[in-house]
Amino acid sequence: MSSARPRYVSEVATAAAVSLSAFASLADAAEKMAAAGVADVIVYDADTVRGVVTDWDIIVRAIVERRNPTKTRLGEICPRHQLTIDCSATVTEAIALLHARSTRRAPVIENGRPTGIVTAAALAHARSIPADGEDSSVRAPTALP
Repeated sequence: MSSARPRYVSEVATAAAVSLSAFASLADAAEKMAAAGVADVIVYDADTVRGVVTDWDIIVRAIVERRNPTKTRLGEICPRHQLTIDCSATVTEAIALLHARSTRRAPVIENGRPTGIVTAAALAHARSIPADGEDSSVRAPTALP
């Protein structure tokens, strides 16, 4: 009996549909997110991934506080030291990292460049389905540790 091979973040992450500079306005980010049909944007500062800003972040950290979305920059609401996960990390490692940082999503990087975003829900779902294809039934996602 062989054991199932590990699943990797690169197999689970969604492609980076929108990536913007920390200097982009919230209005620009919202327009690009809407055009791409996504709810989050990877924010970078120079060549460094800074984090992820979601549509919810824009609402809660800017609109509710009555900040002007055309003048407020992504960098003003994006956490400075957000977690990034390397594409070669296993699903189990990524779940542990998200849990340790109490976050639900993180940019995925390869050689320092963003390649996508991974969410806790996608990781939990991937962990519930064997990578070797032995079990084709879909089970409920497992809870985070």
